[in-house]
Order: sequence, then C-alpha cells, then structure tokens
Amino acid sequence: MFWKLGRSLKIISLGRFINGFCRFPLYTILTLYYFEIFHLGYLDIGLIFTISGGFSILASLYGGYISDKIGRKTIIIASCLIVIVSSALMFIISSAISLEIPFIAFSMLINLGSSLQRPALSSAITDLSDEEQRVAAFSINRITSNAGIGIGLVLAGVAWTLSPSLFFLITASGTTIELLLYLIFVPETYKRKENEMVAKHRFISNDKPLLTISLFLSFALLFSQQWLTSVFPLYMTRYDSLTVEEITVLYSINTVIVVVLQGSASKIISAIGELKAFSLGSLLFGVGYFLFGFLTLYIELIAVVILISFGENLTIIIPQIIVSKISPPHRRGEFFGTNSAISGMFFALSPLVGTSLLTIFIFDPRLTWIFLSVVSVAILAGIPLISRQITRKESSA
Repeated sequence: MFWKLGRSLKIISLGRFINGFCRFPLYTILTLYYFEIFHLGYLDIGLIFTISGGFSILASLYGGYISDKIGRKTIIIASCLIVIVSSALMFIISSAISLEIPFIAFSMLINLGSSLQRPALSSAITDLSDEEQRVAAFSINRITSNAGIGIGLVLAGVAWTLSPSLFFLITASGTTIELLLYLIFVPETYKRKENEMVAKHRFISNDKPLLTISLFLSFALLFSQQWLTSVFPLYMTRYDSLTVEEITVLYSINTVIVVVLQGSASKIISAIGELKAFSLGSLLFGVGYFLFGFLTLYIELIAVVILISFGENLTIIIPQIIVSKISPPHRRGEFFGTNSAISGMFFALSPLVGTSLLTIFIFDPRLTWIFLSVVSVAILAGIPLISRQITRKESSA
C-alpha cells in the first residue's frame, strides 16, 4: 500500500511519523510539567487545555481558509516554524518558575501551530491522490502517525527521567526535520486556476451537506471514542482495580492494532464503502463497550481492546475520506478546516461527557458502558440521511 503512493505522499507520511513521536507525547509531558513543576491545580490545568482547545478550533478554520488562497505548502511550513520557535523557547525558559505565563503561552502556540497545519495537510493529501488512492493515502498517514506516537511515548518517558524539559528540545528538533522534508521534497500541491480566482471563499463553510456530514460523524465519534478519554482510566482504576501500568499496556495494545491492522481495515473500507465501514466500526464499539460493563479479567479486557481498536480503524479516517470526495479543489482547505473545527468542538466535550456519565451512574458505573454501547449503535439510524447528503453533493459536483 505504501509503495504504490507517489513520492510526495510518502514524504508526508514520514512527516506524520515525526509529528507523532515529537508532538503527541507533548500533551502528557505538559500535564506533568504543570502539575509537578509549576504546582498548578487540576482546575488550572484543565482551564489551560480548554483555552488552548478554543484557539485550536479557530486555527483549524483559518488554516483551511488561507490554504485555499496562498497554498497548502506555505501554511504547512508556517505551522512548523511556529512549533519550532515555541518549543525551543519553552526549553530555554523552562527552568525559570517566574516565567510560567510565557511558558504556558508558548505551549498554546504549539497547539495552535498543529491545528493550523491539519486542514492544509489533509488538503495536500487529497490534492496528491486520486479517488482510488484516497483511502490508502489517509490510512498510511494514520499508520505512520500512530507508529510515531508509540515510539514517542517511550521516548517521552525516558526524557522525563533525564530532565523534565528535555522533550521540548526533542519537539523542536523533530519538527525541524519535518519542516525540511516538506520544504525540500513536497511541492505546492494546489495552484488556483484563473476561473477559480473569483470563487467566494468562506472562513466557515456554509455548505449544508458538509455541515450535516461533519456534525453527524463528529457526534457519533464523540460517543464511540469515549474509551480514549478520561472515563476509561477512571473506571478501570476505581471499579476494575487496574494499575496505571496495566492501563498503559491496554493503550499500547491499541497503538499496535492500529498500526498492524489499518491496512486490513482500509481494504474493507474500499470494498464495502465508507458509510458501511463506519457502521461496522460503530457496531464493534457497541459490542466492546457492552463487554466492558461485564468483563473484569485482564485477558478479557485485552480481547475487548483489540475488538474496539479495529472498530477505531474502520471509523476514524472516514470523515477525512468523505470530505476529500465532496470538496471542490479550490475549497478543500475551507472544507477540511470546517470539518476539523467541528470535530475539535466535539473532542473538547469528550472528557466532560464521560465523567458526567460516571457521575450520573455512580450507583452502578457499569451503566456508563451500557449507555455508550446503546448510543454507539442507535446513532447509526442517521446513516441513510448522511448517505443522501453525500449522493446529493456528488451529483451536484
């Protein structure tokens, strides 16, 4: 699957690998840094990440909007520069407790830079691939990104034991390599044609099919992806008495399944179509969450994690694939930016949804998983509506 892609797509997937190991673990490092070095409270830390999430939503919209005007590559390079400068400055001032406000501001800029890059990269991948390659292109990027995350989490743990601020330097160095790859080996993927110069671009798309599709899929993923939020470790430590190490192993198994079986999931997506694959993945989540409510043996939990990890493979890239199909070339940034902003808003709500359910069902926490199971399956009743929206959009193209 990888070798059939063009050179630029391979370079982007390599960039996503580097991005995965040097940026994703940063959020874990920052959480520990705020708590153990700056001695901030839980509420303060939550507020910082909430504010940062708000900025990231705006950055996603702007990154998509402006990439349709000045090109994908310019935004990708600019976002890397923001991350490099911010993380380098964080490393320099990390030892000064009195500079915690500038430190926090730079950490928010890293999140902003990453969000700015996301729709531009998705647009570039779409520009560089035809419809037959689209599933493979997005799948490969997910595989390499998760492989990087797995390595990065180990690297972050080692870096923390050596020096809490060391990973900020790793982020700056890794992103520098990522920037050079894009700068040297990836051309500008989109140049507007003369007849597209007068097209009206919007900061937030008002395309009704896009909004309907993005809202529905993001709402569905809000429930089906709950195990990746705080609800899973909170439930497992308190009610199944798992240790932190045992929970970490379960998440590591998830990463391995994502990397190893994404190719198989991509073949299924290509064979049965995006919406049927999304439905199948949601059903796997429904079954897995139901089992979480009743199974307690660790080997049983491992089996359930493998099941829902494959469900994740079948669902998580579907929004990107669908948006890539319905977006006009001169508005891809706008479409991806809007989709990214909508998914970002629902993602920000995820921890609140999970912890609220645990609070509501405190008399029997197993009902949290039963509720999530039922919703993950029941929401599939809206799939025909989404199918009509996609058909209508493709027929009008």
